[in-house]
Amino acid sequence: MALTYKREALAYATQLGMVACRWPAFKDYALAIFKATGIACPQSPASIIGEAMVYLNCDDDPEEAVNFLKKNNISGSSGPSVCRAFLGLCLYIAKRSSESQQVLKALVAESNDSNTDAIDLANKLLEQLEGK
Repeated sequence: MALTYKREALAYATQLGMVACRWPAFKDYALAIFKATGIACPQSPASIIGEAMVYLNCDDDPEEAVNFLKKNNISGSSGPSVCRAFLGLCLYIAKRSSESQQVLKALVAESNDSNTDAIDLANKLLEQLEGK
């Protein structure tokens, strides 16, 4: 029997994880929350972004966030659009501007996706990177 979860419960858990990942003392709790949401709803990018946020916030380590995203097959050409935009952001924070531009440009070039939030984020980051 497959387990089913209410969308609201998963959204609440994700929000709780996002709050928890702001403080290093809650790192293990935040990771557990995002791992659980990934198991409960594997098609959602929230758990991947959430875990990357833990490395960005709790550890103040954008390189680890980049490594985590890449280990989860997120790149300029693969993965959910929102995760790809987030990879571009993490690369930007890690001061890897050239790689960030490559990821973001690849995402924007394929912008037939319905995720306009990811495309908007990518375009705004590109404007920052290109000094517009």
